[in-house]
Amino acid sequence: MSLDTIRRRIRAGQIPGALRRGEAPFGEWALPRSGLEAAGLYVDAAPSRYVPTIPAAELTELHAEVARWKERAEAAERLVDELRSEIAFNRRVVERLTAPERMVA
Repeated sequence: MSLDTIRRRIRAGQIPGALRRGEAPFGEWALPRSGLEAAGLYVDAAPSRYVPTIPAAELTELHAEVARWKERAEAAERLVDELRSEIAFNRRVVERLTAPERMVA
């Protein structure tokens, strides 16, 4: 069945239980299987997954944003590694300075 057929049936109120999520005209529709069947529309036993399309410019920007967040995460991980090394070094210094043989009676 075509999307135009479904749209026409929705506009005509022929799909019981059809519910718009979000605001018109951008909200997506929730169409219950029972409503599609009641409207006489064929429902595939194993429906294909709907993958919405995204404009190329928006997709490019999203990829760039993900790359920026990955770089920030990697920088944070490097900083954590450096701080762990500093903490380990400082612990060794404190252990040596407070070792019993260094203590003056």
